[in-house]
Amino acid sequence: MTAILYTVILFAVLLTACTTPSTPQDIIPDHESCNIRSQQLNEERVISIWTQADYSNSTDSLPVLYMADGGLKEEFPHIANSLEKLIREGKVKPHILVGIENTQRRRDLTGITQGDKDKEIAPVVGESK
Repeated sequence: MTAILYTVILFAVLLTACTTPSTPQDIIPDHESCNIRSQQLNEERVISIWTQADYSNSTDSLPVLYMADGGLKEEFPHIANSLEKLIREGKVKPHILVGIENTQRRRDLTGITQGDKDKEIAPVVGESK
C-alpha cells in the first residue's frame, strides 16, 4: 500500500515539475492597424503601427523598426510594451514600431531549401520551397 501511495505521490510531483508555468500575456498597446493587399503574394497582410503617446504632437522624424511576427497574437504587444518602457527610461531613442503579421510563418520566414527532406515536407508545413 505504501509503495502505491509513494508511486502516486512521486508521479504527481514529477508531473507538476514538468509543466511550464503560464506566462501572462502582454497588454495590447494603443496602436493603429491597416490592411495591405499584396498582388505579388496574392494575399492581404495586417500591419500594426505603434508610436509614443505624444508622437501626434511632434514634428520629429523617427527611425522605424519593422518586425516580422508582428501580429497582435504574435510578438507585437511584447515588443511595443518593451520599447515604450525603454524609451520612457531613456535607454533607447524614440522609434516607430511597424508589426507585419505573418500568414504562413514557415513560408514567410524560411528561405528556399536545398535539402531533399525539407522539399519533401515543405508542402505539409507551410509551403516553403
